[in-house]
Amino acid sequence: MAPGSFVLPDEEMPLKHCARSPFLVRMTRGGATFDGVQRTLEQHAELARALSLMASGHAEITISENGRIPSISLPIGEFLSGPLVDQLPAISKFLDGWEMLLSKAGVGSGDRFNFDEIWTADEARIAVEMLLSPKPAMRMEFQSLANGDQAHPVEAILFRTCALGSASLTYSVKVTFEQSNDPVWRYRSATFKALDVRPKGEDLEEYGFDQGEAQGITLLLDPRNLKLDPGASAS
Repeated sequence: MAPGSFVLPDEEMPLKHCARSPFLVRMTRGGATFDGVQRTLEQHAELARALSLMASGHAEITISENGRIPSISLPIGEFLSGPLVDQLPAISKFLDGWEMLLSKAGVGSGDRFNFDEIWTADEARIAVEMLLSPKPAMRMEFQSLANGDQAHPVEAILFRTCALGSASLTYSVKVTFEQSNDPVWRYRSATFKALDVRPKGEDLEEYGFDQGEAQGITLLLDPRNLKLDPGASAS
């Protein structure tokens, strides 16, 4: 089985319909693969949502009415297997969130793209986390302030651009930092407040200054100085 594929095993389910003789529904082995297949954002989101539901064991298959038999719905159980099954809920949540952000920004979902692009869309995943999650799984840290340590919380403006496929946007977030016990990373994000999301602009630096001025905040987090650490613990 190739990476990025999901498989349903062969299965036969005997059913009884009213007083008639039992009949069989045969589920034949097949696969759904993401490798090299281009889909729209909506199609990727629908597929991830369906596969996530199937992996949870809460999905069912429906046979439509055809005149001989009525519509029948059957639980299909935990038949799904594949190398990415445990990550499907997070993938589905991210894609649904990205669709929501694009809608808020008035941006179309863009052209078809490969599933592999989802794995490299770190900036888009960060945007979904910070703008939509009440308790983001990620955090931000920095080492010191130019005017020395401060005991009270520090507010800053984060402004970035991100993209998935051909769809891109610009956004800003107010981040509140508090002092931590870490001897190196002295300040750690405590809260995120979504401020703005819009189509990607030409001058990101000017956008950041405008957002800071509107909020009365002078500490701006330059995107060029921010580095993603996928291996860091969020505890």
